[in-house]
Amino acid sequence: SVSFPLEDGAAEAAVREALESNRVKVAVFDHVTSNTALRLDVRSLAALCRDRGAAVVVDGAHSLGAFDDLDVPALGADYFCGNLHKWFCAPRGGGFLWTRDHATESGFVSQGHGEGFASSFLWRGNADYASLLAVPEARRGAIVVLGGPLE
Repeated sequence: SVSFPLEDGAAEAAVREALESNRVKVAVFDHVTSNTALRLDVRSLAALCRDRGAAVVVDGAHSLGAFDDLDVPALGADYFCGNLHKWFCAPRGGGFLWTRDHATESGFVSQGHGEGFASSFLWRGNADYASLLAVPEARRGAIVVLGGPLE
């Protein structure tokens, strides 16, 4: 936890202090905080955590609209995720998850189980997939509104 307004180095100092216990296994950071729109230097925070063996999750929901040069792999996080209803104007429930190659396996068994990472997340039961199916169109709309390619 850090105080606002954030002083230079305060976030890094708070993370170092938390990591001293060697009990931190996963650290979660907002790339851009919701209430204050503060941009955290998640690259340096991720480096601190990974040096101590902690996995890093970055909530990138606001990153899509705050950065025109977003390079997710360069951030050094293990996971980068967020929703798409904010900046893509997609229906609630649509979201994204980026992982490093080693990061995870699905927590449920689907018809694609055992066929690779993405296939492990295939159709699961009677869930409503409408919001997910709307994501490509929401992406096309965001390209128009934000004025550039979203890769």
